[in-house]
Amino acid sequence: MKIRIAVASTNTPADLDHLAALVDGLEERRFDTLWLSDTPMTPAVEPLLALAIASSRTTRLKLGTNVVVPGRNPLHLAKELAHLDRLTEGRLLLAFMPGIGSRRERAALGVANIDRTKHLRQTIELCRAWWAGEAVTADIAGFRYDDAHVDPSPIQDPLEIWLGGNGPKGLALTGTHADGWLASRATPTEAAGHIANEILLGEEQALLERIRDANPIEDVVQEHVELTRRGNVFKGLCPFHPDKNPSMDVNPDRRTFRCWSCEEHGDVFSFVQ
Repeated sequence: MKIRIAVASTNTPADLDHLAALVDGLEERRFDTLWLSDTPMTPAVEPLLALAIASSRTTRLKLGTNVVVPGRNPLHLAKELAHLDRLTEGRLLLAFMPGIGSRRERAALGVANIDRTKHLRQTIELCRAWWAGEAVTADIAGFRYDDAHVDPSPIQDPLEIWLGGNGPKGLALTGTHADGWLASRATPTEAAGHIANEILLGEEQALLERIRDANPIEDVVQEHVELTRRGNVFKGLCPFHPDKNPSMDVNPDRRTFRCWSCEEHGDVFSFVQ
């Protein structure tokens, strides 16, 4: 477990001299991490560009950002983050955010009518597939990907994605899709309650893991669908909708399946249900 205390810079201007002084000062004083927030509707510096500059001035400082995902093309985002991790020599820290939820920001980002939690989940799954070297064929949030790749992959394996939030949807997504939880807006009492709930869920998950180990998902799926090996995954026709082209991936390493067309996805339990 890692517990970090952060002093956030939320209004870093898009000024080279200011950014250089901040970055150099943190590196010289041996701070652990520079963390820049993604705030699309403010004049604060765009964090991915700023971290690329910061990486050229440092060798030790970790470089972190919370990225507002809605409004970004998932393919471009996955490539930008993979290449930024390489440019920073594996020093990139990531958190994905749904945005502040204001109508003005949603409209400006072109996501006024989408389910932000669902979009966040889909983007995490796409990024992880691309970073693992997989080809993706999918229709997601108005984007069409046909055997799309992201090269080269990040240096970090895995490149962790953290999530924040204290609401039921955010905590549920953190439990199923995140590598860590940002508890910066939770009181100690709230955090303790969330952790206690996660311990109970962990005991249930341990039993489910033993069942998954005994029933490899590729074997279960092949009882119903003909699968063809392609790289790290198996591909086949999706049984959940009329499928003419193989749109379902079965990933034995992750023990999951996903149809990129109808969006049915899950583990061995979801498939047999």
